Amino acid sequence: MNTTTQQKQDPTAAQTPEPPEPVNNPMTIMDQGALLIVKIEKCILVPIVRTSKEEQARGLETIETVVERAQKLADFDVCINGVWYDYSYWSASQGIAPLEDTINEGEVLLATGERHGAPSKEGYFAAQKNDLTWQFGYGNLPSSGFRTGMGGLCPLIINGLKYGAKNEYKAGVPSGAPLIGEPDQKFKQFLIQRSSNKFTALQKTSPRVGKSGFGVTKDGTGIIMVQPHGISKGITTEQFRDTFIGLGCIHAMACDGSDSVFMYRKKTNNNVVFECRPGEWKRNSMTIALGFKSYNAQKYKNYIENLRQYLLQLDELKKADSKK
Repeated sequence: MNTTTQQKQDPTAAQTPEPPEPVNNPMTIMDQGALLIVKIEKCILVPIVRTSKEEQARGLETIETVVERAQKLADFDVCINGVWYDYSYWSASQGIAPLEDTINEGEVLLATGERHGAPSKEGYFAAQKNDLTWQFGYGNLPSSGFRTGMGGLCPLIINGLKYGAKNEYKAGVPSGAPLIGEPDQKFKQFLIQRSSNKFTALQKTSPRVGKSGFGVTKDGTGIIMVQPHGISKGITTEQFRDTFIGLGCIHAMACDGSDSVFMYRKKTNNNVVFECRPGEWKRNSMTIALGFKSYNAQKYKNYIENLRQYLLQLDELKKADSKK
C-alpha cells in the first residue's frame, strides 16, 4: 500500500546556497526519430503525487488531471510518468483506482519533506539537493540531505558508468571477474559496464514498447526523454541508454515503460500539450509522475506559495464536504 511519512520542514524556508540563475531560453525541444526529448538548463526535479488529501477533497482523479493541475501550479517545462507500480484489489472495469489499491515500487521525496510510495532497496534512486547538485545510486532513497528525489528506478548511467545486461571490462582484467552482480574491488578498476537485472528485463522487451527516463549532464542540464508506446520503429533499451550518453549525460535513469509512458510538455509557443498519453488502465491507476523545470529563484518561491494556497483550498473543500 502507499505509505506517507511527514517530516517537519517549512517549504517556504530560504533555500541556501542559492544556485545561479539560468540563462535565457533554458528549455530546448530536441526530438530525434522515435524519441521525444526535452533539454533543460539548471534542471530541477519536482515529483508529482496524487495524494490522499486530494482524494478526500476532490474524489478520484486520473493522473492526467493531477499532472495538468500540477503544471499550472509549478509551470513545469515537461512532465513524465514515474516509478513502476502494481495493483491490489482494483480492476480496470472499476474505473479510477483508489489510492489504497495502488502499490508503488519506489518512494518519492517532495520539497515539503513528505514522502509517498514505498521504499525499494533493490531499486536505484535519483535525488537533488538545494544547490541543484544530484546524487544517483543503489538502494532506498536517502533519508535526509536532499530537497526532492525518486526511488525504485532502473539504472542506465551512474557517475559515467553505463549499465547493461552483464558486466563488461576493459583489457587486462584479472581472471575470475564476474559477468553478473557486484564485482570485487580488484575488478572494479577495469569495469566499463555494470550488470542490472532491471535493465536486462527491459532489454528483452520489444523495441516498440514505450520507454521513459531522464538524465543529467556534468553542468546540471537535464535531458528528459520518452518513446511513445507501440510505435512502429522503436529502439532497444541499450539504444535508449546510449542516446543519453550521446547527449552528454553522466547519470541517467529509466522510469516505468510500456503504456505507462506519457509526456506533457510546453511547446515553443508556451502551449502545454500531451505529446503522448498513458493507456486507459494506467491513467486510472498511476499515482506518481515527475515534473522538470529550469530553476529560477523567484518562480520557485511563487510555486511554493501557489502550493500553499492550493493546500488551503483542499482543506476548505474537505470542510465543506464534511458539512453536507
